Amino acid sequence: GEKQSVVLELDAEPAAPAEAAGAHGAPAPAGLLSRASGAATSASPSEPGTGTKTSSGNRGAYVSWAAGGAALLVGTGFGALAYKDKIDLDKVCKSSVCPASAQDRLKSANTLATISTVLVGAGAAGLVLGTIWFASAKSSTTGAVRSPTLAQTGPRAWIGVGQAGFATDF
Repeated sequence: GEKQSVVLELDAEPAAPAEAAGAHGAPAPAGLLSRASGAATSASPSEPGTGTKTSSGNRGAYVSWAAGGAALLVGTGFGALAYKDKIDLDKVCKSSVCPASAQDRLKSANTLATISTVLVGAGAAGLVLGTIWFASAKSSTTGAVRSPTLAQTGPRAWIGVGQAGFATDF
């Protein structure tokens, strides 16, 4: 139930000389990004208690969203082809009975419809999974003070008799 305010400062990546100085043991300037970790190396010393929030778990979410979106688009394309074939077959087939000359086209339309269904389902699952990963990504706060109230547990799934579920802490 606690409310907190976080200030994020985005600075340009340090130039090569500053990076070399940080790599040889000298402290890097406050608020600069480390090329090795991609995370902020320190918070502003003039503002104790404020850190820079970084998240390393979002990469999987972005990949899942991209794959899910691509599968959804391709599945929609296959669905459009299957629908076109269905409309063409409706002209030839009477009372859901197709003549022998249309059996190959019917089989092709059914295959396209199956591929579409699988891809749209996989795309939707990818989008949902990406959203879950994004929402449950562990964030680390670097700086002078870490908030002990941030959830440190990851996503949890359970399956039981007559029930299944997924939970995470935000």
